[in-house]
Amino acid sequence: MNPQIEFHIIFFSDIHHCSHIFAALNEKFFDFIQDVFEMMGAIIVENKGEILKYEGDSLLAILPENKEKEIITGAIEMRKMYQIILNKYEIKTESEIEIGIGSGKIMVGTIGHKSLKMKEIYGFPVFDVGKLTHHRGIAITQGVYDKVKDHFQTRRLPDMEVRWREEGVACWEIVE
Repeated sequence: MNPQIEFHIIFFSDIHHCSHIFAALNEKFFDFIQDVFEMMGAIIVENKGEILKYEGDSLLAILPENKEKEIITGAIEMRKMYQIILNKYEIKTESEIEIGIGSGKIMVGTIGHKSLKMKEIYGFPVFDVGKLTHHRGIAITQGVYDKVKDHFQTRRLPDMEVRWREEGVACWEIVE
């Protein structure tokens, strides 16, 4: 139960308009979401990442330090491949994978009831990334931006207001 303080890249995603897709697919929805998570998981694991959990249509993962360029390249690929999956299932609803990527020192440990113990992460960098997924596209925080700004075209976003910080959180979007 003793958490460790570790530096990680935090990856969080959410599917925009997922409830509309569920309504359109009904019993085929599980096949759809499995295809999405298989595709995303392959890219995360290929880049030495670890998937921590799925919650509905969301995915939370961590990656080791210095994989920022690789996971952004992977996130761009995920968003393209997601459109192929939408076409496969003949989904007409406007949808995309919204992705937040940040980094920092976080607490990593195992929690839960004896019937279900899970690896979990906590810390302000985690909370910040969770808020980023409300941005359509790929959004990144300062630490990731500093490592990738010379490799990807970015656009500064307005500072994200959060209750746990007096100042806003600086963030950028990856221009695809």
